[in-house]
Parts: sequence; C-alpha cells; structure tokens
Amino acid sequence: MKRPLLLIGINLMVQIAFGQGNVVNTDSEIEKITVYLNGAEMKRIAKVDLKKGKNSIVMTGLSNQAQPNSVQVGVSGDIEMFGVATKNDFLNAGELVPRIKVIKDSLDLVRKDIKNVDNQIDGYRIEKEMLTENKKMVGNNSSITVAELDKATTFFRKRVWEINEGWTNLDRKRNEMALIQNKLNAQLRDLNAKNNPSRKNVTIEVESERDQKVEVRLRYLVGTAGWGPAYDIIADDTSEGIMLKYNGKVFNNTGLDWNDVDLVLSTADPYQSATAPVLTTWHLDFNTNNLATSQGFLNQLGRDNVRMEDDMEEMATFDADGGGGGGGTQLTVSLAELSAEFEIDRKYTIPSDRKSYQVKISEQDLKTSFEHFAVPKMDKDAFLIAKLSNWEALDLIDGPANIYYGDTFIGESLINTRSISDTMDISLGRDKQVIVTRVRQEDFTSKKFIGSNKKEQFGFEISVKNNRNIPVSIEVKDQIPVSKVDDISVDAIDISGGKLDEKTGIITWNLELQPRQTRKLRLAFSVKYPKNSNVNLKRQRVRNARYF
Repeated sequence: MKRPLLLIGINLMVQIAFGQGNVVNTDSEIEKITVYLNGAEMKRIAKVDLKKGKNSIVMTGLSNQAQPNSVQVGVSGDIEMFGVATKNDFLNAGELVPRIKVIKDSLDLVRKDIKNVDNQIDGYRIEKEMLTENKKMVGNNSSITVAELDKATTFFRKRVWEINEGWTNLDRKRNEMALIQNKLNAQLRDLNAKNNPSRKNVTIEVESERDQKVEVRLRYLVGTAGWGPAYDIIADDTSEGIMLKYNGKVFNNTGLDWNDVDLVLSTADPYQSATAPVLTTWHLDFNTNNLATSQGFLNQLGRDNVRMEDDMEEMATFDADGGGGGGGTQLTVSLAELSAEFEIDRKYTIPSDRKSYQVKISEQDLKTSFEHFAVPKMDKDAFLIAKLSNWEALDLIDGPANIYYGDTFIGESLINTRSISDTMDISLGRDKQVIVTRVRQEDFTSKKFIGSNKKEQFGFEISVKNNRNIPVSIEVKDQIPVSKVDDISVDAIDISGGKLDEKTGIITWNLELQPRQTRKLRLAFSVKYPKNSNVNLKRQRVRNARYF
C-alpha cells in the first residue's frame, strides 16, 4: 500500500521542481524500428491529454539502452516545447521474468542441500578425529587386555570404514549438486543479461495553449541491436539462372521484446558526423580475398579480384551472437559509399534474447552465365562459378551464402562485393560431373648434367572431361616455378596453347567442352641450376595433423 503514496510523492516533487500543473505518465507503442548493422533506431508514438498551461509528459518503460544524446521528440498541436530530459527508472522496473524466479528458487534449494551435505561431511570429519585420538589413548593404556584391544581395534576399523564410505558418497553427491548449481548460475546470468528489468523515462516539458489531445513521437538510438547479411543461392541447372534469397540476421539485446513490429534494415551509419565529407585519394590494388569455395578460399592460384582501397569505403562488424558482450563470431562487411534501406513487407517479432532471427529482405530470379574453374595441381575437383551481371542494383553487402543445387545443400560460399567489375563471381561449389586429373609423365621426366649445371625436366598431362549433357566453359590453371636468382633458369617447353604469366609462372587455359567431350593438355618445363647446389623442386602443402 506504500507504493502508490510514494509515486504520488514523486509526482508532487516533479511538479514543484518544474513548476508544472499537470504531469502525464504515458506508455508508448513502437511505430517502427530501423535496424542498422551496429545499432537500431526506435520510433515510438503516444497520445496524451494536456491541460492548458505547463505540462510534463513522462514517457515510461523505454529501453535502458536508450542513448540520451540521440533522443528526438516531436509533439503535435498548439504547444511550445522547452525541455527534454532522460533518466533511469528503477522504481517502475519490469517484472521479474518467471523463468528467472524459477531458477532462483531452484538455486536456493540446491544451496541448502549443499550446506546440508557440508554439515554431514563436517560431522564425519570430527568423528574421525575423535576416533584417531581415542585410538592413541587405547594404544598407550598398558592395563588393557588383549581381548579388549582386539575388540577396540575391530570397532575402530569398522567405524572408520563406515565413515570413509559415507564421506565418499557425500563428496560424490556434493559434486553432482555443485554441477547443477553451476548450470543454474550460467542460465541465470544468461537470462539476466537478456532481461534487464530497469527502464528509462523521457520527460518532455511543454506549455499548451488550451486543453487538447496531442500526439507525441519519440525516437532514440540503442547500440545493443543490429543485423548482418545472409544469403541462399539456389541453382537448378546451368542452363538457367539462379535464385538469390537475400536475408537479414537481426538480433535484439535492448531489454525489450519487439513484438509484431515494422522493420527497416539499413546499411547507413546512425552515428555519422554532421561534418561535410572530404575526398581522399582512391587507391587500387589486387584483392587478397580470392574466390570463395564451399570449403573455404581457393589459394593464391585463384583469380585476382581488383580491390578498391578507397579511404571512404566503410567497414562494419556484425556480432552473430547478438549484441554487447556476446562474444560471438564477428563478420566484417564492406559497404558501398551510398547506403541502402530495406523496407520489410511484413511484421516480425524479435525477442530480446541476443539470438539472431532471420528476416526476409528479397527473393529474386537472376539471369547468370556459368563457368567452371579448376586448379588440378591443388584440387582434383572443378568448381562451378555463377557470373552475376549488374549486381550493384541489388544493394548487396559482404556476407555468407548457403549454396543449394536443387534441393541439395552444397556448402557455404561468400558474397564479395569489393569489385569494380560489372560481373560478380559466386562459387556454387564442386561439380562432380566435370572431372579434372593431373598425371605426371614419367617418360618425359629426366635429369642430366650439362657442364657445371644440372638440368631436370618435368612433364604432366592434364585431362578435363565434361560428363554433363550440356556444353561447359572451364578455366584451368597450373604453374611452372619462377626463379629468383640468375643461376637458376626455368624454361616452358610445352604449355598446350595456354597463356603464361611470366611474373607469377601461372598458366591459364580457357576451354569449351561439348557434352561427354574430353580435352588433354600437356605441361612440360625444365629447370637448370649449378650441379653442386640443392634446389627444392617439390612444393609441399602444409596441413595440421591431430596427435593422439
């Protein structure tokens, strides 16, 4: 019964402090939420009745993560607004989540049981100490008979065994209860992080020309929410295009559930400066992010993607576990200079539980061309590449993509938007119907001495077979070594019409294969070096092995 009196007293103090005749406490509804890669803007709306003269509108129950310097307020009607203040509200904190109460009650019971076990163990310990002291007294008593000594020894032995057995059982029981206690504490910490009951209030001081009903709009930023991209790429046949499903993974750790709300996903920066931008030098370099595959990245033999090292290029991180302190995996994404906003066409519910929830952005059928790519020296499989034209219009950002061929999950690739090309290459994983082999030709491999030099010759046959019932285009790459010193010379003997990059030693063949057609390529080269020198002509691949 004291709580209403306390609130009345607080309202009276507020009225005295501000000289106001009317204090209006009001809840508000979420009108729309704009979710950024790092943060979110909450837009709320409320309708209140004002009295003529000074009024204090107190909008209650806001997220305790609201950033005070981001609060913006608009009030309709004939009013003059002359003050906005934000403060924490601990008196009207949210109710304790039922699940938290259950866990706290369970923890109390477990602690009592552990205390009871500790008391029993303490009793065993005291009894064992007393038996040890009595045993010493019996041993020092010269008047005790042999029969009495035997009886006492039997008693001590039996009782000590009973104590040890009971103590061991209690230790086992205590360990089991301690494990339960640790699990409950972990659950409680997690739930407390997701369900912080404290709230914020925003107080708006206005003066009204008359008694009237007004509409109050409030917007503020929170840092403990955000979204990241996720794609599904579905290909049915290389004669057709692909379906691109563009999704957002949205997380909410604001302390308030978003129930059935309108969402906008944005790549803009909500914390952007009001200072006019200044252009800086735009550098071009070769991208170290090579083409992604269903099992990671192709090595340095993969295609060179030109990368824009523009100082205006934005970088953002998305915590997949959702929000501050989550400790989840972070994905760094590349953003275009102009931001994009995606109006979501249905309402979503996103609980404040730090988990990510998938939100559908768009679903499009895209016309694409297909090409295969193979590096038989490093991998026996060919990779199917979708070449997507005019991709800039899709407003894509860097992110992981699940690859499906029909109804079969192929693997995970990566959408990489850091390209100045009109065409984006997307790896669709391994194509087992295009077979590539690389076999060493022993009859072409030789060693010979020429004066003071040693010359070694190597030959390989590369076979590419198309088992599909449609033609395929494939780019095949291999290499010859490149000398760093004048005493070592490398000569390309036969590269079957491939294109050799003299600087890197990489050879490229672009082939067109008809259905069931096989093409054979020959690669031969020689290496000459001083015969008294050791040259490592075998390039080893490094893999981590597990030791047992």
